[in-house]
Amino acid sequence: MSSRSDRTKTAITQITTASAVKVFSFIDNLFENKLDKEYFKQHFGNFDTGEQHFICKYLDIYLNSSEKKSFLSKWLDQQEQSYAEVGEEELFHDYKEELRLNRSRLVAILNSYKITAERRFKMLLIHKVSFDQYSSYFNQGEIDYKIQLHYKPSDFKKFFIKTMQEIMTNQDANAFFYNSFEFGTNLYYTKLLYIELDNLKDIKEQIDIVKKRYDKDYKYVLEKKLKAHNERIEKLMNSRKNLSDKQKEFYSKTQLQPPTLTDFAKIMYNAFPQVRDKAIGKDLNTFLKTYGSNLLIRK
Repeated sequence: MSSRSDRTKTAITQITTASAVKVFSFIDNLFENKLDKEYFKQHFGNFDTGEQHFICKYLDIYLNSSEKKSFLSKWLDQQEQSYAEVGEEELFHDYKEELRLNRSRLVAILNSYKITAERRFKMLLIHKVSFDQYSSYFNQGEIDYKIQLHYKPSDFKKFFIKTMQEIMTNQDANAFFYNSFEFGTNLYYTKLLYIELDNLKDIKEQIDIVKKRYDKDYKYVLEKKLKAHNERIEKLMNSRKNLSDKQKEFYSKTQLQPPTLTDFAKIMYNAFPQVRDKAIGKDLNTFLKTYGSNLLIRK
């Protein structure tokens, strides 16, 4: 049985004429910028949810190069003529190669943006939220958190990538890994990813497998570091006999606790727009705690 979202149809007449102009103006500017992927990513967030949906929908059509009379083919013909008029036919070959390369890079990320934008637009239609007035409805930022890998991150990475490749591409699995785990050579900042899954339930078993491996690999390391930490605190307290109760409370705090299911919910929030959409309208801390507890696979 199809979901309500599947049955919801979209048409560009559902957005204002001003928004429709912005959609096609952006697509035109994108072609003028040689279909540069970074230009698309830099400006895409400036549009509201309805505009984002139709940018993706029509850009997907305009990038279709399977037909001789496609917009892309006509665009290339126009550019070739423009270069010929000024006697720069040789430069056109470089332009054409750059445009085709940029197109392939843009197509590689477009589907994920398209799925997210369509789902969100349909959600606003279903709940009758005025997307042209409330563009901040999906105003979400990343959670600045990564799970620490204490040693041999390369070994854990191999296991993680292999596990995640069952439900996502190798490229998405790598992005998920570097966005989620902290170790010495990982210089990437945490950001919002747009990894789309066919079914969000698919990730539950994989996360359970990864967490069990993490606990197995790092339990001994954490216990050893925690023991050393507590020994240092004990020596410090013994050397300072006149500590107040408040100071003792501060120095006796345990650290280096292993990540909880809530922490794994945080890295999922950063990676998957479906998870972020579930958090809309809810207290984030409460959502993460509840969502994390639901990740537990009970025997």
